[in-house]
Amino acid sequence: MSASGRRQPLLIGGAIVVAVVMAVVVWWLRGDAPDTVDAGRALEQDRSEPGIGVLTPSEEVDDTSQSEPDNGPPTSPDDLTGTWTVDTSRTFDGTQGLGTFVGYRVDEELSGIGANTAVGRTPVVDGELVLDATRVVAARISADLMALESDDGRRDNRVRSMLGDGATAQFVLDDNIDFGEVPRVGEVVELSASGVLTIRDVAHHITVDLQAAVTERGLLITGTTVIVLDDFDVAVPSAGIVLSASDDATLEWQLFFRRAGSNAS
Repeated sequence: MSASGRRQPLLIGGAIVVAVVMAVVVWWLRGDAPDTVDAGRALEQDRSEPGIGVLTPSEEVDDTSQSEPDNGPPTSPDDLTGTWTVDTSRTFDGTQGLGTFVGYRVDEELSGIGANTAVGRTPVVDGELVLDATRVVAARISADLMALESDDGRRDNRVRSMLGDGATAQFVLDDNIDFGEVPRVGEVVELSASGVLTIRDVAHHITVDLQAAVTERGLLITGTTVIVLDDFDVAVPSAGIVLSASDDATLEWQLFFRRAGSNAS
């Protein structure tokens, strides 16, 4: 067999190997985006974390039931009144949506991959809520944007470089939120809130959709809102693999709270 004849199978085999490797890379980069925040799912995850919010046998939910969620015991206005601080003691996992975090979701188009949703989340969050019975009368939440993590370190580095050192996002409530009736433990209620969102030094008034619940040892609030990045002087991150990215970003948060002065356990 001639040298050229021997090279042909080798070239074909090499091309197959390259194609397989590229397929694996594309599959890995395109991995499914984490689920959007949802208070019901967060409550179930929180109950299953060892040592945190574990249901007692009398409170266990019957998975075979197709009826409404089996909510826990009732609460009273006195149970809610007071100051509540952000609780970061729970395990954080941005991919699984565990713990307290603030994050973003941006749709992008990647070279050789196609449509993708970039999701980054930061667990470095602080702030507090002040409740008067069933009304939230004050709230301030801050998040460290330098701690945002996604599934790609290159994207994270680009985001940090674009935002600049010390970049934060802060939301300050400017109108009361009324729960209405006092929710039972584990009951998810739908709410909305208005306030001022500041990213770095640019502030805009926004309205956000919320889900709230009383947990076995505190409060949970999740929510989302869509912002235009350019409104906050934030450029859409670029990279060689990114063909395009939306200027609209969905901000999302999953925040656990404990009563001010109480010890995390």
